Formats: sequence, structure tokens, C-alpha cells
Amino acid sequence: MTRQKKVNLLNELLEIEEKNDIGNLTSTDRREFQQWVEELEQEPKRQIGKWLSDLEIFGYGKDDYHCSVCGRGIHLNRPAEYLTDYPFCHCGTDMRGVK
Repeated sequence: MTRQKKVNLLNELLEIEEKNDIGNLTSTDRREFQQWVEELEQEPKRQIGKWLSDLEIFGYGKDDYHCSVCGRGIHLNRPAEYLTDYPFCHCGTDMRGVK
């Protein structure tokens, strides 16, 4: 779920609770939800990157890949399709190619 969807869901929850006057949320809960929304809105967007094959770039390192943003490497010991097991680099870059 994207950050924007989370923000929208939290805002929607607050509006529904307010309109229906359900009273399920305490004032503390409401403040916490509003704080989460503010934090999500201020959170910096994640960089988008990809795993680069050392074999394709350097001609060696069959199972070695590195981050296109920070250069940090990983070693798989298995086929490249297992890169999906590493959706994020250690630097926080999103390696899935989605925003």
C-alpha cells in the first residue's frame, strides 16, 4: 500500500468516525491518527533504484549485484529471479521499480 493510500485511509477513518459520532475513537486515538497522517505526509519519498548485475557491468561476479543508488552489494548464490527477495537496499532505496 502506498503512503498516499495510507494517508487517505486514515483521513477517511477520522471523517467517518466524526460524521457518525460513533465514539469508538478516544480523543487520544484521534490525536494519534492525526499525528500518523501528518508524519506520513511529511515522510520523504523513497528513491527508486534497481539491482545492477556485476557480471553485466564488470564481466565477473555471476551472483553479485549492487544498488544503483548507493553501490552496496549483495551476493545471491541462486538465480537472479530471487532478487525479488530483496525489495529494498540497506540504504532504503525501493528496488521493486514502483513508486
